[in-house]
Amino acid sequence: MSYPRNADNLPKAKDVVALCKSHNVWRIRLHDPRHGVLQALKNTGIKVILGVGNDDIMRLATDARFAGTWVRRNVLWFTPYINFRCIAVGDENILANTALNQYVLPAMIGLN
Repeated sequence: MSYPRNADNLPKAKDVVALCKSHNVWRIRLHDPRHGVLQALKNTGIKVILGVGNDDIMRLATDARFAGTWVRRNVLWFTPYINFRCIAVGDENILANTALNQYVLPAMIGLN
């Protein structure tokens, strides 16, 4: 299930997690690392694809310190409690943003 967070009147993260579990949804894609959502996913057994927002791609590609901090804050702090399947760099509109295309692979390397 894809779980974008850029809309109005969204249900609380804990309610979305409960809904997923009640419908046997055990895989979710987050479009960006919102800590409230990550907190709600802790110890649920739901596998997570964690997205990197387009706003962070250029900085992840060019700033190793920022990339390390991003991984620590958004992945490593939650790893004992969340089963991350992978990190997805960019959202579905990345191909339309040609200015960012050159930074996708370097951002992926920076996150590694």
